[in-house]
Amino acid sequence: MLGDKIKRLRENRRLSQQDLSNKLNVPKSFITMVEQNRRSVNKQTLAKLADFFEVKVDDLISDDDYIIHPESLENNFFKNNSNTCSIDIELETLKMLSILENSTNIELCGVQIDDLDKVHLKALYENFLSEIYKYSKDKYNR
Repeated sequence: MLGDKIKRLRENRRLSQQDLSNKLNVPKSFITMVEQNRRSVNKQTLAKLADFFEVKVDDLISDDDYIIHPESLENNFFKNNSNTCSIDIELETLKMLSILENSTNIELCGVQIDDLDKVHLKALYENFLSEIYKYSKDKYNR
């Protein structure tokens, strides 16, 4: 749901509800109610949210739980011209799920996969993502 996506995007940026409300110029109570799926969002605010989080409005309102960030699609793991690898495992996993869902020509170890392979790989990535969320919740109380 929209509120769950907004909350996940906000937390990924390590923003409080107050921080987000300040950035969007809306009351904190509005953010709270949206994240709890107790309040709808008008088109203007939806556009602000999409712009702020650098996602498409369609991604926010779709039934799909996955949101792909434009920066993750670039496969740019090296930030600030340093040799330090910076990768968001959640976003890269979501990207792979999106690729499996939307691509027709996918190879695994140089061999094109069939639909059954896609189903198995998607299940593996979804399980991995579930484990990431459990680990994050246990370790960081999120």
